[in-house]
Amino acid sequence: MKNERRQQVVTTEGNVQHDAIIFSCCMEMELGGMQPLVASMPEVLLVSTLLETSPEIRPMLDAMERESLALQAGHIGILARLAEVVAALMVRSWAAGGGGSTTGWLGALQDPRLSRAIAMMHKHPGRNWTVAMLADEASQSRSVFAQRFLLVTGVSPLRYLTDLRMRLAFLSLSREHQPIETVAGQLGYGSLAAFSRAFKRSMGLSPGAVRATKTITIRQVQNDLIIHDLSYGAPTP
Repeated sequence: MKNERRQQVVTTEGNVQHDAIIFSCCMEMELGGMQPLVASMPEVLLVSTLLETSPEIRPMLDAMERESLALQAGHIGILARLAEVVAALMVRSWAAGGGGSTTGWLGALQDPRLSRAIAMMHKHPGRNWTVAMLADEASQSRSVFAQRFLLVTGVSPLRYLTDLRMRLAFLSLSREHQPIETVAGQLGYGSLAAFSRAFKRSMGLSPGAVRATKTITIRQVQNDLIIHDLSYGAPTP
C-alpha cells in the first residue's frame, strides 16, 4: 500500500483547495465459493454512494488518513488491516444496495427460493446433490427450478455446483496442500479419476499440478482459461 499527499493549491480566483490524501493498494482475495460475487462487481465503486448504506466506512477512511500522516511505529501494518476492513465494508455495502443488477449470482441470492438452494450447496458442497433435491430446497418443481436458476445465473444448477466444488478444491490444494484423495472425498467424488477430470476441465490444470505449485492463484488460472466462464452474468456459450 502507498499513499500520496497533494499540497494546497491557490486558484486564480483566490480560492484554496484543501489537501487530498490518495490511497492506492492491491489486494489478492481468495474467496473460494464467493468468487462469483467479486466477478459480478463493477471495476470502480464510488465511496460517496456507498456511504448511504455503510456510513461506518467514513471513520475507517479517517483513521487511514491519520495513520498515513502520523507515520508512527506500526503504521504500515495498521493501514493494511484498515484497508481490509474498508474493502469488506465496500463489498457488503455494494451487495446491500442491490449490486446494480437483479441478474447473475447476486440476483440469485436476492431470490428467496434460489438463495436457499445456493446456500445449501455452499453449506454441503460434498453432498450428492441432484436437481430434484435442490428443487425441493427451493420449494419448486424440478423443471421450474432448473429454468429459473439458468435464467438468473446463466448456468445450470449442477454446473454451478461443479464450479463451486472446483474453486474449493483449488484452495484446498494450493493453500492447504491437502492430499488429492482427501479433497476429492470431501467434495463428493468417490472416484479420484472423475475428480481429476472435472478439475482439469474446470480449472485447466490437473490437481497434482496445482498442489505442487505454491505461488499460483485462482485468478491466474482463470485468466488462462478460454472455455470457462465464471461471470455468472450471461449464459455460457
